[in-house]
Amino acid sequence: MYESLDQSAAATGDRILAVQILATAIRHARFEPLPPDEEAAAVAELQQLADGRAGLLARVAGLCLGFSPAGLPGEADRNAGALCITAGADPALIPYWTRIGEARARTARMPVPQLGHAPARSYRLTAAGPPA
Repeated sequence: MYESLDQSAAATGDRILAVQILATAIRHARFEPLPPDEEAAAVAELQQLADGRAGLLARVAGLCLGFSPAGLPGEADRNAGALCITAGADPALIPYWTRIGEARARTARMPVPQLGHAPARSYRLTAAGPPA
């Protein structure tokens, strides 16, 4: 059910291929739309890498789109997702992966607990131990 629980060799290979697709899409993505010839080259490279795996393209597209929702910095991430969609991502799977990308973005933006910033207390040790 959950991708993190599936430790089979096939699942590991899928994760590696998804990262390769992501890296390729991000390498080609820009903050503005690509010129048509560069977009065609990027799409061809993604299609070759995905080798007909529309589900993996949808995974990368959805994670990119969900992690960088409109209105926040990350136009290049959204353009990377758009490249994956153009390369043949399965449109039925994109909403699922977009929700996962949104959840990961919320987690990534959570404040980090500040540990070790409490005022220091000095204890005077007695025979009875520290004060209660």
